[in-house]
Amino acid sequence: MTKKDLKECSDSELIQLYVQHRSESDAALRALIERHNQQMFDRYLAKVHDKTVASDLVQELWTKVAASLPRYRDEGKFEHYLSKLHSNVRIDFYRKSGRDKDIFVDNQATRTTSDFAESDNDYYTDNHEDPGQNAEEQVSNDAMAEYLSTVLIPALPIEQRAAWLLRHESEYWEPTRRLEWRHLAELNNLTEQQTAEIFESARHKLMKTGTNSALEEIELLVFLVWTQAQRLEKSQKFTWDYFAELLGQPVNTMKTRYRTAQKSLQKSLSEYMQS
Repeated sequence: MTKKDLKECSDSELIQLYVQHRSESDAALRALIERHNQQMFDRYLAKVHDKTVASDLVQELWTKVAASLPRYRDEGKFEHYLSKLHSNVRIDFYRKSGRDKDIFVDNQATRTTSDFAESDNDYYTDNHEDPGQNAEEQVSNDAMAEYLSTVLIPALPIEQRAAWLLRHESEYWEPTRRLEWRHLAELNNLTEQQTAEIFESARHKLMKTGTNSALEEIELLVFLVWTQAQRLEKSQKFTWDYFAELLGQPVNTMKTRYRTAQKSLQKSLSEYMQS
């Protein structure tokens, strides 16, 4: 099978080739790594802020993936599986390097599951550490939050993702937990460079045309979420009416998209917790 053919294979097909066909195994594994390696590296780099450490962690991740694939039960959820291993490798690194406290570090892109389970009319509660919660539960929360932000949210249909992220940034913004480019990129399964380029493209189109009708969906999402997140004061809270007008959609449509996204995230997260 040629390299081009391997690139067209799904993750499941590559895993099957790796496990069942010795002659194709190395090439299949390389194709799988090439497909996901940059995203895995970027996620490590965003956490540890050291390229050398991130490279070591991503190498360890793929070593664990290669060793575990013969026992992997393929149910079409390889990203789910990879995300779990990714978190486990990072958590092991924190423990071995005496940085256990970093396991519990929370940021705007990866909050605990209770934060994401609020109703449409409720605010997020403060995410204080529960002194009665043991380390294993904290690690579990960390893994679930990461899976939510790196797999489930980016998988939402773009109009639902836009409604969800806009609601999040308009209602739950905190001055000490500002959205960063890396967070916005992660939540949309993009690189930081792609995110910045999309934002600039949207800005130039808006300056030239004065209307958002010329923008692609992802451009509108990135532009609105980023500008909303960067406002200086929380009192500058934008409403559903504001976003509905900007997007040319009825207010009820925006609210419905948000609720649909919320239910989808809760359902998928519940399945993740039970797996």
